[in-house]
Amino acid sequence: MVSLQDISFTFSEEVDYENPRFLTNIELKATCPDLGTVASLSAIQIHRRFVQDSFLEIMDAHSSELHEFSCTLFDKFGRVRPWLLEPGRRQGTGCWGNELNDGQIIYVSEVSVNEGIRGKGLGSLMLKKLVESQYVNDRDTLMCWPSPVGVSDKTEWKNLKEKQVAFFRKNGFRRVGRTKFFAYSPDPAHPSHTILETGDADEKGREFDGAADSSLSAEELEEKYLVKRAMGETMMSDTLEGYISKRKWGCTCGVCAGGWLSKRMRFRLQCDAGLAEDGMEMDMDSFERGVPYFGSLLQTDYLPPHIRRSGLFKTFYVGYQSIFDAIYNFLDRTDQPLSLPVIAARTLGARGVSFFFNKGGKIEYAFDAITHASMEQSPVGDDSFAETWDEHDSFTALPTCANDLEFSLVRQRLGLDPRGRWGPYREYDDDAMDEDDEDDDDSMDEDDEDDDNDMGSLFPGERRNPQVIEAIVRQLMAERQV
Repeated sequence: MVSLQDISFTFSEEVDYENPRFLTNIELKATCPDLGTVASLSAIQIHRRFVQDSFLEIMDAHSSELHEFSCTLFDKFGRVRPWLLEPGRRQGTGCWGNELNDGQIIYVSEVSVNEGIRGKGLGSLMLKKLVESQYVNDRDTLMCWPSPVGVSDKTEWKNLKEKQVAFFRKNGFRRVGRTKFFAYSPDPAHPSHTILETGDADEKGREFDGAADSSLSAEELEEKYLVKRAMGETMMSDTLEGYISKRKWGCTCGVCAGGWLSKRMRFRLQCDAGLAEDGMEMDMDSFERGVPYFGSLLQTDYLPPHIRRSGLFKTFYVGYQSIFDAIYNFLDRTDQPLSLPVIAARTLGARGVSFFFNKGGKIEYAFDAITHASMEQSPVGDDSFAETWDEHDSFTALPTCANDLEFSLVRQRLGLDPRGRWGPYREYDDDAMDEDDEDDDDSMDEDDEDDDNDMGSLFPGERRNPQVIEAIVRQLMAERQV
């Protein structure tokens, strides 16, 4: 007869082959002298701090299970979807909050105990060993999806699932909202530890997947509106129609333009549009009249390779700059939501815009540039934006909102299809030149080498390094404060 005291536990780890920087596979094996391996636990350590905006892509590349898990609970930055945390039926017990955005995720993919020794607490002990291991700290979250595999009979599948759910609940896991996923916090003071097993929320079908659309339904919003009105709480609008309009896209401040573009997000995009416009003005000396330019400039990383391959004329670049100018002025002078039609209307007759469009240019390329730049400078990136603006009332006095860092939502509303290919197209500089352009590349490389020797940071033909670009951006930001 096997006793738990006779069992030894051994951890092993292996970085994921496809994504070694982001994922680590953890294995725990339980062995006893007579029977060998009697139980095993598999988990995936997910290092979110490195993923930037590729969380969903990395999860999808690993497996369909992690794809389903990530799309249901998180956005592409690995942050929990706001509507899972808001008061209402989606929130479930309400024990989970923004702490799901902190630390690493330890996704428990399998706990297996040999049939002959089940019922002795070995599976629970293995979860305990994992929680106490070097792979988990108090800010991390263990997560799982109880779902039997290899079972075709529906009744048997349902019974097994209920057993799995009961097992994880017994070990402190509680449902996230009303989804099919459960979480465990190693922090003993976490609110989830106050929820009894019998008090945990039930799952409510597939209505919470939210992968394609994070907006709230009219029925949900009407329910929230009636509850708030009955309780005498401050409302965003005096009418149901107004409340639905403002809250549909997750706004919590009540002043998001269109219900989705928050004041702080607007400020970030406005800054980046203005910086792009000013930086492009400095680039104009790189062009010669009537001669296509093949080098790399400040905003050309967001132009597809097929446009850049034949070279850019100054008129095209002027038209491109006019798009950024229109975006900046619109964000600065109005409180309306940004959109392709309003920028198209504002650029009618602007310098170079007709040529820009005729040569394949699109307003979406500028939208892509400013949203990507803003994301990289935000807390989801390197947070460099805070170095300049966190002590300025022009930014800090703006109301905070759940949409302040919803870059995926903003890009969606601006028409940037997440299934499409967007910039920066940096690989163009290394791989995408046609053989017909090789002679041109050789001559430009020689010019670049001379320019580098002369330390000329703004000369034609130079491929700027990141340090040069960062210095220019900081200079421009400083000038805008004056």
